[in-house]
Amino acid sequence: MNSIWFRDLRIDHMTGVGGRAERLGSHFDTIPRLTLTPPSLMPTSGLEGRQRYVDQAVNAAAADLPIEFTGPCGQGRSTLLRHVAAAVTTRLRRPAVCLLAGDDHPADLLQRLVDEVYVMDRRAKLPPETCADLLRRAGVVSVLDELAGDTARVGEVLSALPGCAVVIASDRPRLQRRGRSVVLPGLGEAAASTVIRRDLARPLSIYEAAAIHRLIAAVHGRPLSLRQAAALVRVHEHSFAALADRPHDIHSLSLGGLSHAQRQILAYAALLAGVFLPGDLISAITGLGDVAGALAELRRRGHIEQHEDRFGLPVCRGERNLASVADYVSAGNAARVIGDWLTAADPASDAALPVAAAGLSLIKFGAKQLEWDYVVRLIRVVEPVLALAGRWEACRQLLELGMRGAQAVGDSAAQAFFAHEQGTLALCQARTSEAGTLLTEAVRIREALGDVPGANVSRHNLSLVAASGAAAAEPGPAQPEPSQPEPSKPGPSHRGRWVRRAVSLIAAILGVIVLSAIGINMFHDDSVNTGLRLPPATDSLPDTPLPVPETANTGSPLTPETSGTAPTTTTRPTAARPLTVAPRNVSFRDAHVSPNAPIIRRLVSITNLNDAAAIMAGGGIDGSDAYSIDRDDCGGRILRANQRCEIAVTFRPSSIGLHVGKLTVADLSGRTASAELTGTGFVLFGVAIEGSGRGTVSSGDDFIACPGSCEARITDPARNQITLTATPSPEETEDSYNNFAGWRGACSSEERKATCELTVAHDVIVIATFNSVIK
Repeated sequence: MNSIWFRDLRIDHMTGVGGRAERLGSHFDTIPRLTLTPPSLMPTSGLEGRQRYVDQAVNAAAADLPIEFTGPCGQGRSTLLRHVAAAVTTRLRRPAVCLLAGDDHPADLLQRLVDEVYVMDRRAKLPPETCADLLRRAGVVSVLDELAGDTARVGEVLSALPGCAVVIASDRPRLQRRGRSVVLPGLGEAAASTVIRRDLARPLSIYEAAAIHRLIAAVHGRPLSLRQAAALVRVHEHSFAALADRPHDIHSLSLGGLSHAQRQILAYAALLAGVFLPGDLISAITGLGDVAGALAELRRRGHIEQHEDRFGLPVCRGERNLASVADYVSAGNAARVIGDWLTAADPASDAALPVAAAGLSLIKFGAKQLEWDYVVRLIRVVEPVLALAGRWEACRQLLELGMRGAQAVGDSAAQAFFAHEQGTLALCQARTSEAGTLLTEAVRIREALGDVPGANVSRHNLSLVAASGAAAAEPGPAQPEPSQPEPSKPGPSHRGRWVRRAVSLIAAILGVIVLSAIGINMFHDDSVNTGLRLPPATDSLPDTPLPVPETANTGSPLTPETSGTAPTTTTRPTAARPLTVAPRNVSFRDAHVSPNAPIIRRLVSITNLNDAAAIMAGGGIDGSDAYSIDRDDCGGRILRANQRCEIAVTFRPSSIGLHVGKLTVADLSGRTASAELTGTGFVLFGVAIEGSGRGTVSSGDDFIACPGSCEARITDPARNQITLTATPSPEETEDSYNNFAGWRGACSSEERKATCELTVAHDVIVIATFNSVIK
């Protein structure tokens, strides 16, 4: 059984069921024994023209100052960072860790850095402050590639690493005043020539030597373009002189020479950009069998990168390549292969992490496409890998997304699994109210589905929630006053304070059960209703602790009960506040009715103003089909008091005129809130006048009046019926006059009529020809 330790908890992974938590005794050492790993020295050959930037990074690291290198994709940022890490280890004798940071939460990033530097006597999740202290004491230099986010996110990462040296590479400057920012230029002519000669693998001819100078200038010394150009010349597909004249076409020309198998491999590498996989897994995903030769040629052509025995693409090169070879990839097939691989693998093995990272990329891609079936399946096998690796913030985000997907496809078993894992994570992070709500729901659904093993594990974890609350309520031993050798007994004021705390605790636990009872009916299908009954309200403490829900041997519904004989009184519950939406009236700017029009997107914020947490059920849109939800960060998410989430709504009309819609969001207790959506679609009506003569084009209502070429925007459906009249200019000379010669474009006709009737539903261009006719 695989386990991970956190503080005084041990979480045992149970396949298909979720984590089972065990509270360890006070004798247990909560901090594992750690040993520094010897630094790994990476090869330092193959870096051309960048030594001074390596020196700058080493000097900044020696002074524990942040430094970043920025530049466009293909400029060699990742290669530079790998050499920086090697130089830091060699010259400063300090451990340097080079990681693809991406959008990792700072807490997960800290855990990853510690795992690279230390060997632990057991698998453990360490608190962020402990990780930061360990990294600082070891003098670790954090080398972070492709760090995503804005300046504020970079600030969060640096704040999580106080006193540590950090080297960053990204597409644009983000450090500002926090450190030194260096723009990475293209290679100089000497270094660029060396790269070309090395990749060409033969001497240059006299004509080629002259042509590469033009090529280097044309591509601004960009290393990736130089490598791809050298590969095209090496396989006799193009010459350096021809490529120097077409620098912007080098990438597409290089793709043109790829075989079907090579395109397929590149397509999957682009889909999983940022993840480097072994050749056998690439073979399984593509179904191509032996891919060694194709991978080698793709690497020589500069289309794919190799890190040790793994192959892949940097994140920044994924989107462009995928757009070029999208017909060669099937995300569903990749999800099936990766899902099967992770199902059969040990989730705690070193080999599982990169495959889980590939699954994470597919999950993000599938969620954008609303492919919830494979997204839900992948999350169920990816989440345990990340949980055992201590990447709990990534788990939290995955579980929220999984809950949304499980609700969308009506998968009650998956909902129960995700609720269990969310509740267990909340238990570990001392969010007891959320833990109680989620684990109670997991028990409820699993009991209704007849999943006895799953319900037992969820119930066990729920017992730890109740025990945590009871322990928090127990008074500790009274401390003696300095002048008194013996502790004094608590007086009435102490006793009253303890009672008030205990009452608050019991009220909180009852609140969890109440929330579960009134809010959970939207969480799953009505056929899975288990009939949870609430305990009677009481204004006095029970004589025994609040019991954990249990199931009788008769299989009766889950029925929590309280013990004690105190009389009950009816209390008026505090009225729940509604969710709030901002803005309540969302106005979109006018949108072009065209398949190539830019997407217009607005963000809507939803805030939970209640004191208790709310489990969100997501959003939906009624009214015009011009509106759609582009991103829903609310569905399946737990909103704590005064916390908010966002939904991105896009406006893409297919017809002109005003479009009205309504965005409605709800939580699992049935509370809803809505925002009104309004926007107008338009088409463009263009008139062009050509020929040697002069004339005007106008409509009868003067909506169109063009003495020359003009353009009008049509937003009113009442104006989509347009009659145009072409009128030659009455001006004449002694030798000529103006004559209407006919229509082209939308009014094209063999008849030379001066009028044209149009019904406008999309962009229209009408061309009127006027000629000067000799008398």
